[in-house]
Amino acid sequence: MKNTILSLIALTLATAGASAQDLSLDSVRLEAQPVANGLRLPAFEGLRSEQKPEILTQRLIAWSGCEEPLLGVSLTPLMKGSKLAFQGRFDTSIVMQFEPTTGDFSFQADPAGIDELADTPGLPMGQDAVRQALQHLKGLGLLPEDPRQLVVRHIGGERMAHFDGETTQDFAKVTMVHFGRRLGGFDVGGPGSKIVVGLGENGRLVSLIRRWQELDLVQGSAERMLPAEKIGTLTQLDLARTHNKAMKVDAGRPELGFYDDGKGRIEPAWFTKAKVAHDPEVHEFARSGEVLDALSVVPALEGSRLDTVQQRDAEVLPSAPDATAPASSDDE
Repeated sequence: MKNTILSLIALTLATAGASAQDLSLDSVRLEAQPVANGLRLPAFEGLRSEQKPEILTQRLIAWSGCEEPLLGVSLTPLMKGSKLAFQGRFDTSIVMQFEPTTGDFSFQADPAGIDELADTPGLPMGQDAVRQALQHLKGLGLLPEDPRQLVVRHIGGERMAHFDGETTQDFAKVTMVHFGRRLGGFDVGGPGSKIVVGLGENGRLVSLIRRWQELDLVQGSAERMLPAEKIGTLTQLDLARTHNKAMKVDAGRPELGFYDDGKGRIEPAWFTKAKVAHDPEVHEFARSGEVLDALSVVPALEGSRLDTVQQRDAEVLPSAPDATAPASSDDE
C-alpha cells in the first residue's frame, strides 16, 4: 500500500455564536467555527476481504492453545444479518464471529482459571502487554500493512469481584490492549480502524477483535471540502437531531480527523465534543446538575457517503422513567 502523506497548511478559527430555537433547543453554542482554507486531505475507499473464515478460525484456535479439534471447523450464518459464527464443540468458551463483506471478526476463549478466586497467573500489564499483543498480531499475520498507523488507545482489562459477606475481593482476569489508527498525524474515529487484543495466563491470546480495512487511496482536494461557513450550522443540526429533548447543548471547538464507518469508507471529518443538559423535572440524574458528554461528527467533504448515522445512534438520550426503549452505545 502506498504511503499516504497528509498536509495541513493552515486552519484559522473564528469565534462564533449560534442558536437553534426552531429545533426544540434552548441554545446550541459553538465555541469556534473552523475555516478550511488551505486544507488538502485525501479520502479512502475500498474493501479487501481476503480472509477465509474457516482457516482464520483454525489459526486462532491453534495459536491460543485451546484444546479444540481443528478438523471440521465450519462457520454457519447467524439468524440475523450477514455474520458467520462458530462455537467450540469441546470448549464452548470458544466463540468466533466473522463478517464476510469486510473481513471483520471477533474471537473469544476463556483464560485458565476464569472462575477461580485468584488473579490470572502471569497476566501481562502495561508495555509488556502491548509488546505481547503485537507479537500475537505479527505471528497470526494480522498486523496492518503499515504498522506505523497502529497506536495504543487504552490498556484495560476484565476483573472478577467476590463478596464473602464481609469484604469484597477483586481479581484480575484478562488484560485488554486497545489499538487505534492514525493517518498522517490525524486520529481515526468511528466504529472501524480498531484492534482489541485480550491476554490471559502468561500472555496467552484469549480474545481478538479486528475491524481494520486496508483501504485504497481516492484522491481528495480542497475543492471537495465543504465551505467553512457550513460546518458550524451542520454541527448544530447534528447535535439538535441527536439531542432534540435537551435543555441546552454547549459545543466545543471542532477538531479535524478521519472517520472510519467500518463499511469501506475513511474520510476527513469534523469532530465536536459537547456538553448536554437535560430537564431535571424529566430526568432524575439531571437534578444533581449532571451533564452528559456528546460527540458530533460532520463529514468534511462535499457529497460524502460516510455512514455517520450509527454515531448518532450511539449518542441516545437517557430514557424517561416511563420509556421502554433501551439505550445503546457504539462498540469500543
